[in-house]
Amino acid sequence: MNQSTEVLFVRHTAVAEQYQNVCYGATDVELSPAGEQHAIEVAESLASLSVDRIVHSGLSRARILAEHLAELTGLDLEERQGLGERDFGDWELTSWDDIYAEHGDDMMKMVTEPNTYRPGGNETTREFVERVAKACENIHQPGRTVVVCHGGVIAALTGLANQLSIHEWLEQIPAHGEVRPLPPVNLDFVSLALQSGRS
Repeated sequence: MNQSTEVLFVRHTAVAEQYQNVCYGATDVELSPAGEQHAIEVAESLASLSVDRIVHSGLSRARILAEHLAELTGLDLEERQGLGERDFGDWELTSWDDIYAEHGDDMMKMVTEPNTYRPGGNETTREFVERVAKACENIHQPGRTVVVCHGGVIAALTGLANQLSIHEWLEQIPAHGEVRPLPPVNLDFVSLALQSGRS
C-alpha cells in the first residue's frame, strides 16, 4: 500500500444524448454508449496505478466507472451520497435553454446570492458546498484514493482547494472522464468564498 496520500477525483463519463444540454443534477441518468466505453478506458488507465481505495457518489453514471475499476483492482467500493451532483429541484430534466427563458439572469444568483438563492427550489450553493465538504471528511487517507463523482462537485472542491472566488468555480468544471488530484478541502475558506459580491 502507498504510504503517501493522494486523492484523485474523476468526473463520470458522458451521459446519454437525450440529456445533453439538460439540467439533470441529482437525477440518476444513464451513460451514452460512448460514455460506457470511455468509463472502461478510464478505469483501465487508473488500474495501472497503485490504487488503494475507491469511492463513488452512488449515482449510476459515477458508479459504473467505479465498478469497472473495482473489477480490475479487486478493491471494495465505498459509496458517499454526499458527493452527488447538486439537486436542482424543479429544474431537473429541463433544458438549460428553457430554464434561462423562464428565469433569465436570475440563474446567476447561484453565484451572487449563494446563501439564499434556491435554483429549482432546492439546494442553495452554500448547502451544496457544505454537503460536499462534509462528504469529504476523512477522504484523505494514506495511499491513493480514487473518487468518482460529478462536475459541479469537483469544480467546487477545486475552487476551495485553490482559494478561488465562487465566481471562478464554473471555469473549474472538468471534462467527462477527467482525473484531477486535489488536496484536502479548505473548510476555513468556505464562508469567504461564498460571500456574495466577492470577485
